[in-house]
Formats: sequence, structure tokens, C-alpha cells
Amino acid sequence: MLRHTPTALLCALVLWAGPARAYRVNEHVEVWGYFQSWVTLHEEMNFAPDPRPDQFPSGDEGADSTTGFSLNRARIGTRLSVLEGMLGVDFHLKLEDGVEVLDLLLRVTPVQGLTLMLGQFRIPGAYENQIPNSELDFILRTDTSVALVDYSLSRTTYTSSLFYGNRAFLRDFGLGLQGDLGVIGVPLRGFLMVGNGLGANLFIGGDTKQQFVVTNKGQFFYGVRLEVDAAADVLTLGAHFNYNKHDDVVFKSKRAVYDLHRISYSADATLRAPGTGLRMVWMYGAGSILDDFDDNGKTDFIYSGREGRLIWRLNPLLRLLGADTDVLERHLLELGFRWERYSTESDESGLLVRRDNWTVGLSYRWQPYIRMQFNVILHRVDEPYPPDLDYDVYLLCVQFAG
Repeated sequence: MLRHTPTALLCALVLWAGPARAYRVNEHVEVWGYFQSWVTLHEEMNFAPDPRPDQFPSGDEGADSTTGFSLNRARIGTRLSVLEGMLGVDFHLKLEDGVEVLDLLLRVTPVQGLTLMLGQFRIPGAYENQIPNSELDFILRTDTSVALVDYSLSRTTYTSSLFYGNRAFLRDFGLGLQGDLGVIGVPLRGFLMVGNGLGANLFIGGDTKQQFVVTNKGQFFYGVRLEVDAAADVLTLGAHFNYNKHDDVVFKSKRAVYDLHRISYSADATLRAPGTGLRMVWMYGAGSILDDFDDNGKTDFIYSGREGRLIWRLNPLLRLLGADTDVLERHLLELGFRWERYSTESDESGLLVRRDNWTVGLSYRWQPYIRMQFNVILHRVDEPYPPDLDYDVYLLCVQFAG
């Protein structure tokens, strides 16, 4: 099954180049960048419906597994701060699969711990979606985390809808407020947002400047996330709620009218064992697409998911075993295990599709510059009708950042 692994690992080493280091132009401007290369060591491919595609005229069936290389992410950005941090601009550009703006926002911090933002940025959501791609515990986000963003905004499950292919990239354009507060001595972080509710680089406008949607009845996306450190350095609790409603919006062609009505929410808990390197996370999230695209009076799509993960940073153990402290400051090694169950139902059909994902991961980082992650991912799909498309993935990610 892994007969190509040595060759793939060797090729991954050949791909290495000097890391892109963060560069501070002056006291006000910092420039950064990173990229991720994927090496698919082995991925089972299932085709539905059977039989598999074949080659004409030989009749050879298509290969049922994948081994290869790809560019997963390539990002650059800059951060500008003036007036002792009271005013700033963040810019984040995506280079892979076409150049697109991800973050472009103005930050105003009138007092310490309170920041007002205007522009395009990450929406409030599940805890994993607040973590940068370069810092994720595993190579892939959970299916639940992805759904909680895309289906909270404009993406739909109906292929006939012009919103079907919309990708949110975790972001929307709007106005946000972030604050670090304290309630009876307990640290509390809050994040509020009012936005378009469409996703990254999809805007609302009229004849003065036509955009993705050209009419809107003064309705918006509303999101909130709260986090509380229930026990300092031990237990963090978080939750989010998103509401997105637009009635009778007109698509940019001026020939299609759509409704958007979305709800999503999640809750999470992070438990740490100080001094051991152990961290455990539990999360539950759910949401609904209530657009009623086909006008049958039923909920278009219902989804929910839960996950549990255990991350063990091995440095404290290695230190106890006598490893050099200075070396451990520069090199981080982590083991991880994650289980997720993601369930969906369309049009209140009673036909539940359930997907279990099991991931085992090993992560190595040298300072902030080079990071390697190896994940074994087992997907098990349970559907009320055949075929059940179960498949396994062996994936290596090499990241260079600065």
C-alpha cells in the first residue's frame, strides 16, 4: 500500500528551499509569507457510480489510487501599524489557484484590548476556524468546521443555484469588533461582526457599482464568538452563533432572485495539562440552510458534527529524558489523534449521511520557519444507499514560513 513512500519522501526533501522569513521594513511595517507543499503518498479513489472510467479504445480502467505532489497554499501579506498601534492595516493575499485577496482590513484600537475592524476578515465561528492555516494541528480542517463557514454564508448544496460553487475562505466583508474583557476576574474574549453574508470577495452593490448581488433589503450576516478562560492555562470554553438572512436578493445578472437564510452554532472546550504538553479539545457544531430553494416548505440542508482531539507536545517528555534544552527551544515535536463524525440531511428526507474521519498525525517544527506534518486519515462513510465511499489517505505537508 505504501510501496512508493521512500521515493515520495526523497522527493519531498528535494522540494525544500530557503524559508520565507518575515521582514520588518521599519517600525511600522512587517512583511511575511509562507507556502505549503503536499505529497500525497497514497489516497484511495472511489468512483460512483461504478464502473470506473475507462480508456478508449483500450478499455483500461482508470487508476483507483493517487500518488503525487501539489501546491496546497502560497500566501503573502503585510501588516501596517501607526500611532503606537492605534491605527493599522492588514493585507493577506492568496496566490494558489488564482490570486485573490483574503484579508484586507482597517484596524482601529482606541483603547488597549478593544479593536474595531472594517474590511474583509475571518468571520466568528468554530474554534478551529479562528486558527491560521499555518498553525493547524492537522493538515486538514474538519468537515464540520468547513461547513460551519461555507453554509453560514452563501454556498448552497443545489447544483442549479448560482451560489453552488461559492467558497467563503473563512471570510466575509463587513464591520467587526474584538475585545478582551474581564468578568469577576475571569478573562473573556468577544468577537462581533456584521457583514454581507456572501463570503470572500463577494460584495453587495447597486447600479452605482454592480457587484455579486445588486439588491438587498438592509439585511446582513450577524456573527458572535465568545471565549472564556474558565481556569487559567487549564480550561478554555468557547461558543459561536451566526445568523444570515437576505430576502429576494437579485443576482448580478439581474435575472435570478434568491433568498439566503442560514443559522449555525458551535461550542468547544480545550483542556490542558500544564507541564505535560497534553491538550484535549472537544467541539460540537450544527447548522441549517433554510433558503427553501425548491419552494417545498422544507429545510434545504441540515448538518451537524462533533470532534475530539488529543495533542501531545513531546518536548516536556524529551526534556525529562535529558534532551538539550536549547535544542528543544528550536525544535517542536507533536503527536496528534482526532476523531470526527459529520452528519447531513437534505430536504428533511430522513436519509442521514454520516461520515466518520479518523486522523493520526505527527508534526515537526524547526523554529517558526520549517514545519512538516504527516497524517494518516481514515474516512468511513455510512449512507442509506450504496455505494459507501470509504477511503484512506497518507498525506505529507511541508511548510516554509516567515
